[in-house]
Amino acid sequence: MAPEAIIAHCESNYAKWQLPDEVLFVDSIPLTGTGKMDKKVVRAQLESDGYLLPDLRS
Repeated sequence: MAPEAIIAHCESNYAKWQLPDEVLFVDSIPLTGTGKMDKKVVRAQLESDGYLLPDLRS
């Protein structure tokens, strides 16, 4: 499946503000000890790959 196909699906099923800006495929998602996505590790991996991520802290 292509990222464009995922975005096209979202465009026809979700409000504009809910649409992803980009779709990335990864081999695996790092998890915490409780089985949740380890957001700190994911953020660090993306930043090391050159992606500029927004600061979502309020």
